Amino acid sequence: MVPRLYAHTLPGAPVAKRVAAIECLGRYAKMRPDAAAALLRAMRSRDGDAARAAMRALLPIAGDLRQPLERVLFDRDPALRKNAAFVLENF
Repeated sequence: MVPRLYAHTLPGAPVAKRVAAIECLGRYAKMRPDAAAALLRAMRSRDGDAARAAMRALLPIAGDLRQPLERVLFDRDPALRKNAAFVLENF
């Protein structure tokens, strides 16, 4: 994975950079499983813009990530469960 993109997805980075990095990682996620893991982590973000960007990036590859997304459906966080359900329903 491109280390600089990953670094920009971490909490604490400016929101605009996080969103742009998450959207760019969506292009790599089909080829690189570590990029997909970063997108799943970004979907957990408390920042709504970053979480929505991760959801948009996960939509095209949701079929490949069905099992990890289904595991998220049992998480304690209701917002995260809602995000995962949205991705699974709309892929």
